[in-house]
Formats: sequence, structure tokens, C-alpha cells
Amino acid sequence: MGWLGDKLAGWGSERRRVAAGVPAPAPAVDWRARGNAALGDGDLDAAARCYERGIAQEPGDPVLRVNLGYVLTEQGDFSAAVQRLTQALALRRPSDDFVHDAYYLLGRARTELGELPAAVLAFEAAAGAKPDFLEPVDDLIRILHRLQRHEEAVEWTREKGRRVDLALARLDEALRLDPGDRDACERKVTLLSDELRLDEAVLAGRAGLRANPGDAELHWLLAICHLLRGEFDEGWAEHEWRQRHPAFQDKVLQPTQPRWTGENLQGRSIFLHGEQGFGDNIQFLRFVPQVAGMARTVVLHVAHGLESLVAPDLPANCTLLPPGAPFPATDFHLPLMSLPAFLGTREQTIPAQVPYLRAQPAAVAAWRARLGPPPVNVGIAWSGSPTHTNDRNRSMDLGTFRSVAVPGCRFFTVQPHVREADRAPLASWEQAEDTGRELTDFAQTAALVEALDLVITVDTSIAHLAGALGKPVWILVPWVPDWRWMLERSNSPWYPTARLYRQSARGDWFGVLARVRSDLAELAGRA
Repeated sequence: MGWLGDKLAGWGSERRRVAAGVPAPAPAVDWRARGNAALGDGDLDAAARCYERGIAQEPGDPVLRVNLGYVLTEQGDFSAAVQRLTQALALRRPSDDFVHDAYYLLGRARTELGELPAAVLAFEAAAGAKPDFLEPVDDLIRILHRLQRHEEAVEWTREKGRRVDLALARLDEALRLDPGDRDACERKVTLLSDELRLDEAVLAGRAGLRANPGDAELHWLLAICHLLRGEFDEGWAEHEWRQRHPAFQDKVLQPTQPRWTGENLQGRSIFLHGEQGFGDNIQFLRFVPQVAGMARTVVLHVAHGLESLVAPDLPANCTLLPPGAPFPATDFHLPLMSLPAFLGTREQTIPAQVPYLRAQPAAVAAWRARLGPPPVNVGIAWSGSPTHTNDRNRSMDLGTFRSVAVPGCRFFTVQPHVREADRAPLASWEQAEDTGRELTDFAQTAALVEALDLVITVDTSIAHLAGALGKPVWILVPWVPDWRWMLERSNSPWYPTARLYRQSARGDWFGVLARVRSDLAELAGRA
């Protein structure tokens, strides 16, 4: 659904009106309500059609255009989104309260179109329209760094801190009046976590759980805090609450057999299944041999697209569930990402022997012949899926990323998709070749990665693939890292061949890339 959720203009109020039993104004057809309902069901195409019909019926309604602008942004039609959002702002009325959302969406669309100075203006307008609105400030900081307007980015970072403190003071007052206010507690923990004030976040989360012990969101937020700090015992226990979190309901299979919670598996069978993204599957496949050594048989399900990579290296008593096949009849089942909780995994006991995945030798040989001899052949991935909830933090544009280039290196894309705005910069980069478009599955990607000397990537599945293959991989980590990269350290207990390059300031990739370039120049000089 994206960041907006039920804050979408007209959607939250529509739900509150229905819940209160208040009759709505009745146009011939309430296309806004129909569009909001379709959006609630995740049907972007239907929502767009409804909003378009609504605009035709009520051309003076700006809210319909804001909602359509949101849908078009989520669909990647950024030019059309700019048009509709600009129209909405031109039609706004004194009583309308969508201005901050419209400007924020306009900034997002302008950013995707590469219109960065215009995006800055839109985000500044969004931040000015609502002083407690933090999202546009984060985007401003990132874009100002991209434009190398670093002093302005630093000032907005200070402004973000002031806004966070103001928001926290308001939340503390709300919690003083009602200690059981779940929304206030969740918001407080989220704000503190985003500022990496993790000690305070944990205390706030525990206080919230005293009033709301079954709040899956609070448990999930605490899991992230603990895992970031390397507190695995607490982290894995809280991590299990994701099973009850609405956001994960469609990401985890729900077989009918009992969940494994550490029972003796001798003479018994277990169904292990992947969840969430490709990187999550790859990271937690390391535990399969350990379980296979405990059980009579293991049936494994992985995200579609990984089968050809995973199948050749499975233990003898482990079989891969074909895509679309029914759940197997086994004694137990468990998601792969739950295994550490029941295996008692701590940092020192992570199965970190690499490689635990291998590319097919013939495919590797073909890629090596294709790439030719060194200097240094480097695989690159500078952006991940644009639908990922953290994509704006973890990804960057190619124009920024290519500052890593040094003499003596050749670069090969290992991400299969290149965004429209990056096509021209890639085509003009003489040291780089777009090999990613030839990668039809993860087995082919693994073969290319194995044929390279080094991979440099943002936090995507490519980082996990290179680490699982035992390939040297330099991972570019945002200021607020994903939990698995933990804090401050430059190495990873999950992948011995990984080196982590972290942002030292929110949104600033230039400092990261300067360190990468220096280390890459040293590597090329030795080669």
C-alpha cells in the first residue's frame, strides 16, 4: 500500500464516517468511496478507474485528484501523478487538509522523474504545511545530499531532530493521559528507533506492552531494536510475533500441521518454508543442513525463482517442494526465519560457513569467458525493488553510485532491472556493461557473481547471494540499517566475506562512496 495507508485523503475519514453511521452525501455514484475500498483491497487499477470516473463526475473535487495521484505514484506513472497532484493543489479550498500529503506525493513523483530541484521545493512545502510531518524532511535530507547541498541537508537534519523532540513531547503527554494509547506508544517507539535511540525505544516498547501485552506491532518493533543491538535471545523471541502482525499475514505460509518448537525430530519429518523477500530466503537457508541432520526428512519451499539455485546443494534427505504444489504431509512445519528462535542461535553460533550456495560450474565458466581477464571485474547493484518499504533509504541513483569508478576496474550490473532514470547514465558509462538484463533467474545471477572478483551493492538480495556464495561483497548500508547488519561494525557475523560501508549521516551516500572508491583504488592497484 505504500507509506500513506489510511491517511490517504478522504479514506480515513470515510472509514470513520461509516463506523459512526453518518450518512454520506450521495452523488449519483460515490466514486471516491469505491476507489478507497478498492485501494483498501490493494487493487490499484480498480482504484485508479474509480477516481478517474469520480473526477469526470465531480471535476471540482481536489481530493479525488490527490487520491489518484497517490495511486499513479504507486503504479510508477510519475508524469501523470505530477499532473493530477498539481491540479489538486490548484483546486484546493480553505477547508482542505490534504495539502501536506499532496506536496509530499508531488515530491516523490518529481524525485522519480529526476527533477530534484523541483522535488526539494515540493518537500519543503509539505514540511511547511504540517510541522509534525517527518517523512518529507527525510526525503529532503536525502535529495539535498544528492545535489551536494550538504550544508542545507545538515540544517534539515537539525530541523528533523527538533521535530522529533516536539513529536515525542506530544506523545509523552498523550501517554500520560492514557498509558494504554497503542497508537501513541507505537509511534513513540518508531520515532526513537528511527533516530537510533534504541535504549529509549526498548523502554518505551516495554512500557507499551505492559498496557497492551498482545500488541504484535510493539513486539515487532522491539524485535528490530534487540536484533540491531545483537541481543539475539530477546530478539528472536520478539521476532516470532511477526506471525500475528497484519503486514505479514500474506507473507508466511499457514500449513495445518503443528509448528516445530524444538521437539526431537529423530524419525520425523518437517516442512520448512521461506517467507518475505529473496534475501530473507537466502540468508536463512543456511539453517537447512542443521535441521536435516536432526530429522528423517525435510521438505523445503523457497520463493519462486530460487529453486534452480537451491536444488543442487540440498542435503540428501531434503526435497524441494515444486512451485504450486500442495503443502506436504509432514509431522511439523516452520518458517525458515523462525529457526534461530528454536535452535537457540546467537552471534557466536550462526552457521556462517560459506559458501552454502554454489553456482553451476559450466555457467560460471561461460561468464568468465564472456567477461575476459582482469583488471578487476566488479558486479554492481545500486538499487533494489522500488516497491520495498525501505527503498528510498537503501537505494540510490546511478549518477551518484558511479562515483566509485576508478581506473583498472570494469563494472557489470548484477541487478536485473534498471530504472528509467538510470538508463542514460548507464549507457554513457564506458567502464560499465548492462549484464543484468541477461539474468533470468538466481542460478544465472549466481554464476555471474561467482565469475566476478568483487560485488558492490546496496542492501538487496544481491548482498545475500554474494555472501552465501562466499564472494567478496561490499555492502552499502543506510544510516538506519536493516536489523541484520546491526550497528557500527564493518563486518557481518552472517557473511564472513562481507564488508559493510555505513552512512555516517542520514541520507549521505557521498561519504560512503568516497570510502568505497578509495578502497577500490587500492584493490585495483594491487591487482
